[in-house]
Amino acid sequence: RVSFLNYEKYNLPSCEDFFNPSFAWMNVNYWVDEYIDGVDSDQVLMVQDDSVLCHTLNPHLWKGLALVGAVWSPSECKNFAFFWNKWTREPSEGIDQLLPANYESFCGNDIGPQGNGGLSLRSRLWHIRAIQLCPHTDLSGIDVDDTLT
Repeated sequence: RVSFLNYEKYNLPSCEDFFNPSFAWMNVNYWVDEYIDGVDSDQVLMVQDDSVLCHTLNPHLWKGLALVGAVWSPSECKNFAFFWNKWTREPSEGIDQLLPANYESFCGNDIGPQGNGGLSLRSRLWHIRAIQLCPHTDLSGIDVDDTLT
């Protein structure tokens, strides 16, 4: 099944200047509204226009994982601290345990983290859980002010 996204619903650029659907993937409503429970699988294969499958893919081998994709280059590790500070909210009462203000690198030994979204296999349930635990202030589709009370 192929889905065409309502770009306004997920704060995406219009078709004329569309880059990638990452903002939609950060919205909890995407993982709920775009799929049919009992019909669609929990696993979603994301294939962007720069992706190539060179082998047979058996998604059942990866069923227990939240996200399967290629690793990022270790050179990307230097950008993570910048984006952590840019994309997360400041610590607030009740939030600082859930979302540490200080970034701790998880890169090491010249190994970059997994994270390539251009060709990835994702679990809808795990994405919903991650967004609910650590919602982006603007893109999550969750009223973050409600999480502070």
